[in-house]
Amino acid sequence: MQTQHTHSTLPWKCLVIVLTLLSVWQPLNAVEKSPLPPIRVLTSEFPPYNYDDGSGEVTGLSTDVVQAVLQELHLKAKPENQPWARIYQLTQDEPNILIHSITRSKEREHLFKWVGVIAPADCSLWALASRTDIHINSIADLKPYRIGTTNNDVVEQYLRRQQLPLIDSVSGQGAYEQNIQKLKAKRIDLWGVSTLPGMYFLMRQGMEGKVIKVFPLKDIPSDGMYMAFGNKTDDTVVEQFRAALENIKRKGIYQQLLNQYGFSAP
Repeated sequence: MQTQHTHSTLPWKCLVIVLTLLSVWQPLNAVEKSPLPPIRVLTSEFPPYNYDDGSGEVTGLSTDVVQAVLQELHLKAKPENQPWARIYQLTQDEPNILIHSITRSKEREHLFKWVGVIAPADCSLWALASRTDIHINSIADLKPYRIGTTNNDVVEQYLRRQQLPLIDSVSGQGAYEQNIQKLKAKRIDLWGVSTLPGMYFLMRQGMEGKVIKVFPLKDIPSDGMYMAFGNKTDDTVVEQFRAALENIKRKGIYQQLLNQYGFSAP
């Protein structure tokens, strides 16, 4: 009788062991997939990457990629369109703010937690086509020229690092239009800008062909536009966004969005 009682308790002992293991495993799994906090998405007027469509909604290639990532994470967040200098600082000052489109550079490397590339990009200097007196073969040749930039953008940060004396930066939503008008009035000699947005604003201002690209800024990283968080955002949040971005790239969603805007993957 004693032997029969021992055998009858074995299944119960196994069940207790299994339940104990499950109770240990479940919290660990919950940590790996911890719920995400509310995310605030900030951007600025930077077509064709992100821009107001005229009805108060933000659209563009980068914005569409960010929305695809949010959908992958089952999150909803309406992008806010604000001046660049403001969102650049806000992202560093507060947690759980996602900024796009931002170029990854030496000056910015340790200021942000980088999620990944969301669009191709490069930067260049532009001048009036009539300014045949401007000759640039190297960065050193830029010293006598007054260069218009946008406050705190990657072009301005790069040019200041070269210790160029005549940098004229502007802020606000109309920064690109201001620089084009200053170029037209010869208040600046050159305009430093990301190439695609520069072309877009020149076309919108009726200056296409009247302003030409005169010098590519090849030393500015050109692997593409990024989405990023500030350092006050928890690493687990950043890691989940990185995984979601990789997922939409692996599924072909990213390439489909690039195709819609006439781009190929960087």
